[in-house]
Amino acid sequence: LEKALESYGQRDARRAFKQSIATKLEEGDGEAWIASVSKDALVSLGGDTNRLYQLLIEGKKANSLAFNDSTLEAAEARTDLFTPKQCETIKKRKIEVEEILTQELDNAIEEAQKHEAQERERKMMETKAQQMKIPRRAPVKIQGLKNRPELNGTMGTYMGLAQGDRYTVRLDYDGKDI
Repeated sequence: LEKALESYGQRDARRAFKQSIATKLEEGDGEAWIASVSKDALVSLGGDTNRLYQLLIEGKKANSLAFNDSTLEAAEARTDLFTPKQCETIKKRKIEVEEILTQELDNAIEEAQKHEAQERERKMMETKAQQMKIPRRAPVKIQGLKNRPELNGTMGTYMGLAQGDRYTVRLDYDGKDI
């Protein structure tokens, strides 16, 4: 029973230590805190240098802390807290984080460019639709289709422009858009 209680106490201390570091990160103080924290301060928070090191490098686990590259750089410089091998591992983790951030930024830029292109296309189509003089929901007779000549002469409802200077028409006989 004593061992179980001791184990629970250690687990709670590790959680409290992790939570105190998470709070520093959320407050935006991670880099300054890592640069100035002492071994005694780590102990007073319920941890030590090894536990801090584990938190710094734990990576993409669901409950891992989100250290940014500048915080990891500050940790890498703390040769008084970490061994040379630990500093090298922290440096590798920093590079991984930088690559992840770069990829996320590239993805965000690509998504923004895609959205801008779609918005330009939408505005261009809106302008064309306004110039056409055919109001939406106007009855129309399909004519001049080459790929689906069986639809020529069919009645439908004009729904708007589609991509590539095409019209969207809802067929009267089955309600499908073409």
